[in-house]
Amino acid sequence: MIEIIVQRMTEGNINPLQAVREIKAVLGKINSVSCKDGIKLTISDERNRHSVNQTGLNKQQKALLGEFAALAYLQAQADGSQRPGEVHLGKGLSTKHYAEGFKQYAGRVRQRYSVA
Repeated sequence: MIEIIVQRMTEGNINPLQAVREIKAVLGKINSVSCKDGIKLTISDERNRHSVNQTGLNKQQKALLGEFAALAYLQAQADGSQRPGEVHLGKGLSTKHYAEGFKQYAGRVRQRYSVA
């Protein structure tokens, strides 16, 4: 189910914020998100890890996946996760090494899709 939601997002049918909301509705709670360079994506709920296959995505679709990962990370924090995961989207955008830059980026992404 998670892969279908992400696929709908990368095809442009829903935006990243809508995708996060749909996944939260399916899982009930997002515990953690792991994403490296908008390529390797795993979302965990309380019981399972859900990996999403992103092979064959173009540059724009990978950027959407990165925005999605940032928003999912924020959702994991909002859901009260003590370990919301790690998201690395490139230089200056990492929850581990560039937390402040990542926080600003994620806030801008959330604001852009909240208005849309």
